[in-house]
Amino acid sequence: MLAKVSAVIPILLATARLNTALAVPPSNTISLRDRAIIASKIYHQISTFFPDLSPKQFDQDYGEYLALILSSSDDRRNFDLASMSLVATLHDGHTWFYDNWFDQNYGKPVGFAAYPWDGQWVVVRSGLASIKVGDVIEAIDGLATQHYYERSRKYISASSDRDAGVSFFNTPVLFPSRFTLSLDGGRQVTVDREHDKKQSHRARRRDGG
Repeated sequence: MLAKVSAVIPILLATARLNTALAVPPSNTISLRDRAIIASKIYHQISTFFPDLSPKQFDQDYGEYLALILSSSDDRRNFDLASMSLVATLHDGHTWFYDNWFDQNYGKPVGFAAYPWDGQWVVVRSGLASIKVGDVIEAIDGLATQHYYERSRKYISASSDRDAGVSFFNTPVLFPSRFTLSLDGGRQVTVDREHDKKQSHRARRRDGG
């Protein structure tokens, strides 16, 4: 069972459903007080539901997290990303950080999914007419797809690198609202998450079938 624990509103953690919602206004910023309270909730909940976790390693990770989120920046997006990164150190695909504000503002689907396959990133589902199942995504905004993934990997909660790769394009907060894909065959496709017309997210072959 997925555990839903509320810190920002809410975070998902481990094997029990807790509702300790903190009333954080829907704003691009988050106060130092709220950051500290949420951080303490995360620490308590992870310590409670992951008794076999190495205390030394987690305390080190948590200390680095505190140094980052308690700095002068009150940017909520940066705070959420830092929190995602901390929870991802658990390497548990059933445990992740979730903020409803973050999802509403940055979580619009990219419109397709691609999985790593034999050294390439291959589209397996698409709701965009310009992207077909079987297309190979070679680069994102000029950066090789594998490098883009490796840069984003620390934010993805997964039990293995394989699972993280499968979850990559299903984690839309890791992508800009508008970005350009370089596909095999030299094609360039611009994805506009805000304005693209998405069909049902089903398998669509290159031949249009």
